[in-house]
Amino acid sequence: MKCSGIRGYGQIVNPNPDRVEYLILPRSNALKYNDDGIDPGSGSAFGVDIGAQASLYGRTFVGVYLLNINAPTIGKITRHDLPQRIVIGAAYKPQSGITTTLSFNKAVGFDTQIEGGFELQIIEYFALRLGAGTNPNRFSGGFGIN
Repeated sequence: MKCSGIRGYGQIVNPNPDRVEYLILPRSNALKYNDDGIDPGSGSAFGVDIGAQASLYGRTFVGVYLLNINAPTIGKITRHDLPQRIVIGAAYKPQSGITTTLSFNKAVGFDTQIEGGFELQIIEYFALRLGAGTNPNRFSGGFGIN
């Protein structure tokens, strides 16, 4: 799972050394420029995103990010709201080369999307990927070259 925007500084927190080895909390903040790319009468807007991710033992990851928290609009004559969203997700790496993911994506005024995925690192530079999501229902497959 990726947080949108520019990565911030991370912190290492270890409240109980007997129970938690490493809990890393990087945060992500972004200012982004949106352009509708339509001429004549194109418009632009600035959106603000923020997110955080936690890692437990380097195998389990959870994160959350909020998009367009400043509720930007685009367009000069006809104003259009850019969608505000919250995404909450988790990933688990039971062993090196295998990753499973699950995320919940909720945009204001829309149904929640549930998405899951699986990645298998075949060799150091090549991975196979499978995924599925709801609203709309879809399946996907592909590969990655690192």
